[in-house]
Amino acid sequence: MIILHIAEKVHWLNQQSQPFYRDPSLESLGFLHCAQIKDVVDAANCYYRGKPDRVLLCIDTAKTVPEIKWEMSEYGVQYPHVCGALNRDAIVEVLDFPIDPEGGFVLPEKLRHSSQ
Repeated sequence: MIILHIAEKVHWLNQQSQPFYRDPSLESLGFLHCAQIKDVVDAANCYYRGKPDRVLLCIDTAKTVPEIKWEMSEYGVQYPHVCGALNRDAIVEVLDFPIDPEGGFVLPEKLRHSSQ
């Protein structure tokens, strides 16, 4: 299964040579926020609207070393949380996360067939 993590592009680029990806949320909350493909646009527009230069880390859950916990949000949506630094080989692809003219995020074309 593929889950997605929304990362700041500059933060992702600064960690290119590291064996594990560490998001700031790992230090503050103890996990990396992730979403299923079908939920990522709503989550992005809720929390990151107006904050461009984001990328989607496509994570293969079968390759992920840290535990993944599924937790219910206050909106009734289950989100996966990666509970530790993410091993790079679990990141199978990195995609730019486009925005529309109004500033809302749009699911990348490559993921649209998988969002159903």
